[in-house]
Amino acid sequence: MSLPSEAALAKRAVSLLWDTCPLEYAPGSLSLTANMYARTSGLHNEGVWHNCIMGIVYHWLSEVEKPAEEYEEALRKLSTSLFENSFDTVEGALKQRVWTACWDHRPEIIEKLYKPHFWKASDEKKASSQSMAVIMYSFLRGSENGNRMYQAMTAKFLDLFLDGDVWISSTTRRHHRAVDQALCLLACLRMLKVHQEGDPIPADRLRDVIVSTRERILDTFGFASPRTALSYLENEEECGLRFVWQEIWVSFALLFSASLLDDPSQGYKQVSTLFRDLCTTYLDRTDKVPEGFLRAEPVSKGLSVDGSKIPAFAGDNALFYALLKSMKQLGVPMEEGAVDFEEHSRGFFKLVETVLSSERGLLYIADIHREEALWANSEFAFALLFQDADFVL
Repeated sequence: MSLPSEAALAKRAVSLLWDTCPLEYAPGSLSLTANMYARTSGLHNEGVWHNCIMGIVYHWLSEVEKPAEEYEEALRKLSTSLFENSFDTVEGALKQRVWTACWDHRPEIIEKLYKPHFWKASDEKKASSQSMAVIMYSFLRGSENGNRMYQAMTAKFLDLFLDGDVWISSTTRRHHRAVDQALCLLACLRMLKVHQEGDPIPADRLRDVIVSTRERILDTFGFASPRTALSYLENEEECGLRFVWQEIWVSFALLFSASLLDDPSQGYKQVSTLFRDLCTTYLDRTDKVPEGFLRAEPVSKGLSVDGSKIPAFAGDNALFYALLKSMKQLGVPMEEGAVDFEEHSRGFFKLVETVLSSERGLLYIADIHREEALWANSEFAFALLFQDADFVL
């Protein structure tokens, strides 16, 4: 089995998401779950994180698809609409969820949805979402308006989320998660990558924060050894829990920040050890596809925290594929017990084709959650197009 064209698959995913929006519609008529895109605003139906993921997808597609104007315009429209609707000028960050005129936000509609709190308007500013916003807007520095939005997006980033030398999760929940350390580190790497004289945060300050955050991931959060890794610091019920989504992002952060070490090979070795643990902990090798599904929680648990079967999320498996691809491109040595790139890639695309795809081609959330959703498809396209060169210094 030859591997499919990543750009073609990502382009198809975007087209299918756009097709969920009718060509004509009245304000307030779009369904929050069925219509995953609004043509008038360029926004998608979920919050800041997934809109920014899609914006980055548009940028990467514009680099590989010619002519690029369609995707450049999609990014311009989305980023402008998101900024105009969601940016809090006082705190200098995006509100987590703002209702726009396209979708039907009636309370009686929202209360019937799965996890209704997810769809409600929220002024909360989340470190993870703001990190992804910083990354997306960093690709817009070539235009005057794009650079203006980027400067506004980054000016208070450290002040808002950096608590000493550890990043908080949000402006309303000041707990500390490993994934927030990783995503904020990646945002700082991106800011350093595109740094210009006169930027709000000096380059030396960014470099110091990146190195410090990397150290906190390894010691405070225990990722120097997978046996001591913590997803959370404070919550006793959650601090010992492990989730693959968090650990994949931690692996990305450690991988791309290794270039700042005196000996990057030592950083790559740490990532290699963590990656081997991801494989042995989360891959369900009993499934009938090569190399198995990547489960959201350790396979050894048998059941999830709520007593149900542990799902294999489309987004988790896509991000794992992107991580494996980046490690191969950067020449990171693989330890015994890790997966082979070619074999796992074939298994991943077989998983997508035979288990996760709906009749119309959009991805389901997971193998046991047979609902189409934006985030399954946005992270899939993001992973297919992922460019490690945009983060490595």
